[in-house]
Amino acid sequence: MKHQRHLAVVLLLAALGSAAGAQGLTRAQVQADLAAAQQNGDLLLASGLREKDLFPGRYPADLAPVGKTRDEVKAELAMAIRDGDMLAPGDSGLTEYQLEPGRYAQQRAIDQQAMLAAGQHASIVGTAAN
Repeated sequence: MKHQRHLAVVLLLAALGSAAGAQGLTRAQVQADLAAAQQNGDLLLASGLREKDLFPGRYPADLAPVGKTRDEVKAELAMAIRDGDMLAPGDSGLTEYQLEPGRYAQQRAIDQQAMLAAGQHASIVGTAAN
């Protein structure tokens, strides 16, 4: 096991060294990266697995990505319904706005005015194409 760890460290240093030359990293930066990898269990073993994968109890768990809150999702859904961005029933693959643009024209105009006031002209161009 000790031999595998030394081999992993040597391989990591070699990889970091060649990457450091290409990226212009200093010796201190490479050493800091190595220390962080050792502390987090991100060193590769001879088996190709990380130490963290083989011994998860020794290292902190990876953080789960943070998603949207229920209220954020509900607000997005309400906006999509209001703007006609929901898919229309059936197999057409079109949105409600694409099928009935007149039904949503007033709300789209209000949204475009608000975006112009906020200085988001580029996103209006994409919205107008729908």
